[in-house]
Amino acid sequence: MANPFLGVRISPELNEAIAARMKQTGQSKSDIVIAALRSYLGMSSSQQRLEEIEQRLSALEEVAGGVKPLFEEHQSQKHKK
Repeated sequence: MANPFLGVRISPELNEAIAARMKQTGQSKSDIVIAALRSYLGMSSSQQRLEEIEQRLSALEEVAGGVKPLFEEHQSQKHKK
């Protein structure tokens, strides 16, 4: 079954913003509008979810990097006793 069609009227400013994004990213108008609707409706794409996971992992790695020296120091002191 083909995807349903949705036709809407938009302001000239919104149309210009979409055109600018198309030029910037190389995406089609449909891709941009679908991504915007998914975001607005809380239906993240798999690419967005992957980017969110990568950001969270980076944050965890930063925290873990700060904890590792403390852990090593604790282990060192523990073995000296």
